Amino acid sequence: MARQNQDAEMFYSYLEIIPIFGQLGLKQEALDAWKKLQAQLPDASAKTFEDLWRLWNMPEADIAKLMDGVHKSAVLGAEG
Repeated sequence: MARQNQDAEMFYSYLEIIPIFGQLGLKQEALDAWKKLQAQLPDASAKTFEDLWRLWNMPEADIAKLMDGVHKSAVLGAEG
């Protein structure tokens, strides 16, 4: 579903799909999405994910689950 998003090239789409790729062990796909995210938000970081999800009023428990996927994706610290 996330891949079929009409706004697939918008930065927030990458915030949605990177944790999914991480949970699925699709590290190359996550890295590709991370590079696209960094093209739009060059200073993207773990804080970027957390801050935007909080802005969208996501519960902290959900943010923790999503961040687990981000960390599993291994994109944080990767070159953009």
